[in-house]
Amino acid sequence: MQLGTRWPAGTAAPASVPEPVRAAIADAEAATTSLEGQYWTLTWLEGLAIATLDDGTRVRQRPGGLAPITEPAEPEANADDDW
Repeated sequence: MQLGTRWPAGTAAPASVPEPVRAAIADAEAATTSLEGQYWTLTWLEGLAIATLDDGTRVRQRPGGLAPITEPAEPEANADDDW
C-alpha cells in the first residue's frame, strides 16, 4: 500500500511524487492562472500516481508513461437544473 499526500501548489512536490509526474505538474502549474490557496493531492491506484489540483486539474501516471494533463470540466449551461 502507498500513502498519498497533499502539498501547496507552486511549491516543490514531495520526494514520493515520481519524477515524470513532477514534470507534468510543473507544466500544469505554468498553464494555470492562479495557484493561490490551491493544493495538490497525490493518490495511488494500482501502483500508479495520480496528482489532482483543487481546481480539478489532474495528472495521471499510466504504465509506460504519463497520460495528458486533464483540465477541469467547464460547467454545463443548465447545471443548476435539479430535475
